[in-house]
Amino acid sequence: MSNRIGLSLLDRRYLDAIQGLISDGIYPSDLPSLETALRAFLTANELGVLRMTDAWDHEHSLNWQTTRDNSLYLPFDDHLLDYEFVSPDDPINTQTLPEDEVGYLHQHISERVTASAKELLKSGIKTEAGALSLLDDWYAGEFHELHDYDAHPNDIWDDPERKKLYDGNHNHAVFHKGPWFQAEYAVRCYRSGISLYSSMPVIEYCKEHIFWKWPDKIFEQFDQEYLDLVRELRGPGNSAFAIPPVTLMVLDRARSRDDIPRAIVELRDEYAIDRKNLWEHLVAMWSAQSIREKKKLKDDLERASKHLFQASFPSMGGAFEFAIDTAENIIFGGLSGLKHVGKNLEPRISVGGVSLVGRLAKDFSKHLVDDRDVLSRHLTMTERKAFGIE
Repeated sequence: MSNRIGLSLLDRRYLDAIQGLISDGIYPSDLPSLETALRAFLTANELGVLRMTDAWDHEHSLNWQTTRDNSLYLPFDDHLLDYEFVSPDDPINTQTLPEDEVGYLHQHISERVTASAKELLKSGIKTEAGALSLLDDWYAGEFHELHDYDAHPNDIWDDPERKKLYDGNHNHAVFHKGPWFQAEYAVRCYRSGISLYSSMPVIEYCKEHIFWKWPDKIFEQFDQEYLDLVRELRGPGNSAFAIPPVTLMVLDRARSRDDIPRAIVELRDEYAIDRKNLWEHLVAMWSAQSIREKKKLKDDLERASKHLFQASFPSMGGAFEFAIDTAENIIFGGLSGLKHVGKNLEPRISVGGVSLVGRLAKDFSKHLVDDRDVLSRHLTMTERKAFGIE
């Protein structure tokens, strides 16, 4: 397998969300991107900046550095978080795809991108200029409100240039080869064990074509159970928005807003061994010779992920109460009592099978606190109002 397995490349939207948390301003709409980026800091062996930015990028701009772009070398320009990112000068070698697969991929991406773009162009944008701007932003993952693209509302829809655009005869890259190069690059990265974090639709379409969902799947069930719990516990003074778990954990660990970069780096350092173990587990699962062995390793991951929430927030009391409960079940319950004890212990045992999940359970238990004090400590008055906290 590739020597870059476990490398995660993040596009600017995700990195900007972290920058917003540190200094520029953070708002509820930023939370999904922020949480995804912070999770990458915990789970990725290496971090890098994704060079893919819009539909006009071509293969040469993705594979090597043609000009020195400081946003690739110093994504935060802070001399702390920047050290966590690989140099863009380092070559990222990816596997070549078979010609038959490339042909299928080009057709698949072309059909999906063209269909989605045409659907957007039905949305009521009245000018060619507005439609072009809309396509640019949509493809870059920076979609805004539709009225932002309607510069001249008195223009009519049926002008020849706009019709040419809808028919795909315009020279906008979404209707031509730009997405092909990016899709092929994305799949080559995934085949080499490299994760791409991007809001660009072409990346989402590629995920349908390819395969692995780990390590992101670790959080899948936890997210829903945690969201349900937060909604049930929400009371007067709480944020109107659920603060995602890793984001809340970082905020709780940081003493002040200026301290957030240090908290992120320290958290990444603490997970280093567990992260290494996780990727060794994934490589073993992918490279195992028998389906039986692959399934066993997959079951270990799924069992740990399934019990992450219960292990983070166990329903039983303290150690003394647990000891009394255990003794009573063994003495008075016999075999059924032992089964009950085993059921109570199952979440702890299951998450311990994957050390990174076990560490997450301990950290979530400790650092997922009421959001009022944490947000008040870090956010400005304007930001607190946006989150519904006065």
